[in-house]
Amino acid sequence: MSEDLQKMYAYQQIMRKYGGESICHSAILRCGYGSQEYVLNLTRSHGKYVGQNAQIDIKDGKEAYFGHCRKINGPCRAKLTDWYNGNENDRMFDERTMSMEASVQKDTGFMICLAE
Repeated sequence: MSEDLQKMYAYQQIMRKYGGESICHSAILRCGYGSQEYVLNLTRSHGKYVGQNAQIDIKDGKEAYFGHCRKINGPCRAKLTDWYNGNENDRMFDERTMSMEASVQKDTGFMICLAE
């Protein structure tokens, strides 16, 4: 079996189990270089909820503070990418960007730290 086919199969197995789950308000975020976690508290809901929790979009969490950065040896206010693998079928309006943004799925939700 080719490597790409194995990756596709693994992804399908994950999606069967977690496909309906999303990352929500109060999610705990981490930076691989930071000394502490960050709790994502949305100041304003996008109008999409899972239970009582507001669901996040691909832009949320970019202002996170993670304590002390081991990479740059200073405050860890990481420069982060958008969330990867956003759910394009379940979009919501983001008032900060004035556009529709993809929501974030729990099993595939991650960001990359761009600290230099």
